Amino acid sequence: MGSFMQSKMAAAGVTCSHCHDAHALTLKRGGNALCTSCHAPEVFDTSDHHRHLPASKGARCVSCHMPQTTYMGIDARRDHSFKVPRPDLSESLGTPNACTTCHADMTNKAAATHIAAWHGPREADNRAAQTLAAARARNPAARAPLLAFIEDETRPAITRATALSLIANVPDRALMTVATTRLNDTDPLIRIGAIRALTILAPQYRVDALAPLLDDTVKSVRMEAATALQDMPASAFSGDDRIRFKAVLAEHLKANDEIAWRGEGRLNRGLILQGQGELDTAARHYKKSIEIDPAFTPSYINLSELLRSGGSEEETQATLLQGLAAAPDDGALEHALGLALIRADKTEEAMAHLARATVLAPQTSRFAYVHAVALHSVGKTPEARARLQAALVHHPYDPDLLTLGFSLADETGDRGAMLRYAGQLAEIFPDDPNWPDRPIRLQQN
Repeated sequence: MGSFMQSKMAAAGVTCSHCHDAHALTLKRGGNALCTSCHAPEVFDTSDHHRHLPASKGARCVSCHMPQTTYMGIDARRDHSFKVPRPDLSESLGTPNACTTCHADMTNKAAATHIAAWHGPREADNRAAQTLAAARARNPAARAPLLAFIEDETRPAITRATALSLIANVPDRALMTVATTRLNDTDPLIRIGAIRALTILAPQYRVDALAPLLDDTVKSVRMEAATALQDMPASAFSGDDRIRFKAVLAEHLKANDEIAWRGEGRLNRGLILQGQGELDTAARHYKKSIEIDPAFTPSYINLSELLRSGGSEEETQATLLQGLAAAPDDGALEHALGLALIRADKTEEAMAHLARATVLAPQTSRFAYVHAVALHSVGKTPEARARLQAALVHHPYDPDLLTLGFSLADETGDRGAMLRYAGQLAEIFPDDPNWPDRPIRLQQN
């Protein structure tokens, strides 16, 4: 459904029942006849268009425009966004495409060359994917195009809501102002995106901004607001807001009762209860989540953190080891165990787990940052710098990594590196008084 909501089909007024029989739950026509009931067969059902042999698998419209993915080993689903294959985006952004999924021996670059030769370049269409990818990477250059994306009401609401939520990665005053105004948007998805953007606000500002949405007419919006506020103490709310907040939390807990047979349902209940200080009850839900779904690793992480906060380090380690026995290649569990071992003064053993976490989950910059800090703390500064530089290749705009780079450069008096890191941090935090004038002061001194 989420894919379909992004499609040109949905924008044009196509509905499920145009293709699917609403009573028999079958397709109304077989093969390409379903697509050519709307799209001219003399244009699209030809070798000049699909570039495959007639009657071959590649000549089927769905092969290129609705590629299939099998989930959980049994559930085959076709993509309902009806996009054209974009191997050029795969080459630059790492996204999947139908061409190289089918032709496993072909590179993205080769596939993109073929597509361009057949149908011409599509550079103008790259902007949306590049904007969202840049915002996910925390690239400050994403700010202006992200703002334009959000303001472009010709785009589907679901994609604009995604863009709104990414403001949290590249915030500045203009974007935060836009997020605040979108809390009153008529579309509930846009309101949810705005809530997610504003979760980075300091606690009291967050309460002021989001508490009114606890009265929203749409349940998912109310629960999103409650989720964003669930770590707030009761004293942060006014009397009426406190009553509404507790009512929506109860609504949220009831919703999770419906999926309490799944690991994540129990996890969600535990998170809500932990946020309200009901630690023993939260721990019981985390343990039940593990019992129901031993391979669902977030429950081990949250239970271990709860145990750690209570001072039970042995139980913390035992919980993480139990998780690793069920999911031995989980980077988050390795990272959490490394931290637990650091606290237990088992530094050498801890380092092995922290290092393994960065290998298993290179997409998580936090793991590389902690590993570099740990290396530096035990006197392995050259190794820390190497770890930092390797991480910055994949996460060039991560503020923690850049701040660590600045600190390490400051220790050695490397003013050139300090200027470089300070300049990058000034771009990332344009409204933070700690950074924008730092490069200027460094140059003056």
